[in-house]
Order: sequence, then structure tokens, then C-alpha cells
Amino acid sequence: MIQNLIIIKDGTTLLNDNFGNCHSLNSNPILLSAFFEALISFSEEFEQGTLEQLKFENTNVNFLKSNGLLYILVSDTSDRMQTIRSKLKKIARLFNEKFGNTVKDFTGEITSFSQFKNTLLELEIAQKNCGKHSECSEYPDKENNSSILDQIIKTEKLY
Repeated sequence: MIQNLIIIKDGTTLLNDNFGNCHSLNSNPILLSAFFEALISFSEEFEQGTLEQLKFENTNVNFLKSNGLLYILVSDTSDRMQTIRSKLKKIARLFNEKFGNTVKDFTGEITSFSQFKNTLLELEIAQKNCGKHSECSEYPDKENNSSILDQIIKTEKLY
């Protein structure tokens, strides 16, 4: 299930949406977007290809570069990689169809992109969801809440 979607163009976050109150990334979206963009740029330096997914204990962060944009989709760990890749490609195609000219002539104004979430909900590519996730008030293990940024920091401290 899609938890969050971030779309970046040249370091600017065009879109940062969550699909339920429980799916906030609990962090500064600009900082998180910059981190992910740097991570993808770093991964492209390897001859084996670009990073497609980061796996965490409770979430996966999926990446797709298309038409000069970086799409970042945070999903449940139970989602199949093939399904998420398919959704990412569909999202990229839809975003390009709807906003391709706006992105091409991008002036820094991002408010027009905010309606894209509704498109994904209407086409049932994403759905509003809440419950059983660490940010939700109803999450059974609320005391052990850990945002993606916290998981990254915790992983870095191990090394």
C-alpha cells in the first residue's frame, strides 16, 4: 500500500503527499528529498545501475527516475516489488501527461501539482489508508514508533 509519494525536479520537491494521517514521514520533506536525491545520484556512479529500493524494518522506499524527475514512493513491506514498480511507472506516466508542460516550463510554483493526489485516488492507484502503522494513534506498538529518518540514522550509527 502506498504510504507516501514524493516527486522531485532538480532538488525541488514538486509534490509531497501522504495517503492517510498515519503516513506522515515525520521529518522535513525538503531535507528528506535532498537526502534521497543525493542517494540516487551516488548510486548512479556505480556501473551496476541505479538504486531502486531501500528496505527498512517496516517500510520500503522505492525510486524511479523518469523524464527528469525523481519519484519516491514509500510502501508497506508486504507489497511486492513488481507491483510497486508498476505503480511507479504508471504514476510517472500520469504525472507527465498531466503536468509535462508545467514541469518543462517550471518556474518554482508547485501549487498546481497538489491536485495529483486526487487523480491517484480516483484511479485507485493509491488509496487513503489509516491504522496499523507506526504514526497512527491506533498502532498497537505506538511506544516503538520509528520514522524513516529515524531508521536511517539508527542504521548509520551501527557502522
